[in-house]
Amino acid sequence: MSKPSFDMIACAQEMQMFSQAYIQGGVQAFSQNAYEDLNEMVKSYRRLRKEIAGISKTMQENVIYECGIFIGAYKIFEEINRINARLEEQYDAQKLLDRKHVPAILKYLYENPDARQSVIAEKIDISPSYLSEILNLLMQAGYVTRYGKSKNTRYRLAKTGRIIYKKRFMQKEKQEAYIDTDYKEIISKEHFIRERIKEDKKNNYRKEDYEKWKEDFRTNTGFAIYR
Repeated sequence: MSKPSFDMIACAQEMQMFSQAYIQGGVQAFSQNAYEDLNEMVKSYRRLRKEIAGISKTMQENVIYECGIFIGAYKIFEEINRINARLEEQYDAQKLLDRKHVPAILKYLYENPDARQSVIAEKIDISPSYLSEILNLLMQAGYVTRYGKSKNTRYRLAKTGRIIYKKRFMQKEKQEAYIDTDYKEIISKEHFIRERIKEDKKNNYRKEDYEKWKEDFRTNTGFAIYR
């Protein structure tokens, strides 16, 4: 560092880019729980860290070096803190969406925008005070907006609320409807085959054929037939 031929400006610029890439890569690995990748990064740069630490420095350069360590560590902890804050927000939002009556409230507001609180409470069949508590939480989370005053106060889903409702609840409702329809169709087919086994003697259906069909059904669908 202290040699006259040493290009301090070029080296500083190069190390700045290297440090930024190193910190960003480490933070990304941490945020994605890719701890094996993070461990490999530490191993690969361990020798370089020793070389940098072993370079002869003047007192001023040593101060700059220690300040660099502090700034790098600060950036890492700042990013980790940001990641944890985001995870906590996601966890709180998840808990809110899992609360009783919240799906019904979002559904009603999705189908009936600009609704009054008294009407929502009546349709959802909950007390106005409890509804007020949930609506305030939904507004803090950015899912619901409110406008108007006193008796003219109205509630509607915000853009984020509409996206969450479509993504989380509408798809679930459709999926459950599809599963229910498929299951009814399967049961209907099973009933048909059982009747054929019992009544249609011409086709020589045997009990073993039905048992094999049940086993194939369980293997292919994951459902077991007990009837």
